[in-house]
Amino acid sequence: MENRIDAIYARQSVDRKDSISIESQIEFCKYELRGGNHKDYQDGPVKIGLNQQHPTARGALV
Repeated sequence: MENRIDAIYARQSVDRKDSISIESQIEFCKYELRGGNHKDYQDGPVKIGLNQQHPTARGALV
């Protein structure tokens, strides 16, 4: 039996008006996992450059 936990990471862009909500992103990922074990990581509406660490993604392999 495989003992795996998937990570779901979601964040909402402050730059894009058509950005999908964090809740919608997480629900879609849960649906795709089909009930698999997971841990959620999320950032609120933030503006983060490509070379910066996502503050709440620590512990997830992003």
